[in-house]
Amino acid sequence: MNRESKQQFDSILKSGDEVFYFKNADFEEIENQEFFKKIKNAIKSRNLISFEHYFRGKDFFVENAKPIKILFNENNWYLLFISEEKMDFSRINFIKKLQVLKHT
Repeated sequence: MNRESKQQFDSILKSGDEVFYFKNADFEEIENQEFFKKIKNAIKSRNLISFEHYFRGKDFFVENAKPIKILFNENNWYLLFISEEKMDFSRINFIKKLQVLKHT
C-alpha cells in the first residue's frame, strides 16, 4: 500500500468506525469519495437512499433502500443494504448515481 493510500485509509478509519466492518486488510481505492461520504452519513443518520449501480453487465436502479453497513471484502468496498424486504449488496465503485433521501 502506498503512502497516499495509507493516509486515506487511516482517515476513513478515524471518521466513523461504527459504520465499517473490515474482513481483510487489502485496500481498494474509492473512485467517488463523495458517494462514500454520503453513504457513511446516511448509515449514521438512518436515511434511506436511492441509487443506480452496475451489476452483471446491466444498470439497476434501487429505490428507498436502507443502508446497513459498509463492508470491505475480497479487496473491494461494498454497501450492504435492505430493499423491498431483501438484504443485498453493491460494490461502491459500481454505484453511478446516489441520492440520500430525507426519509428515515
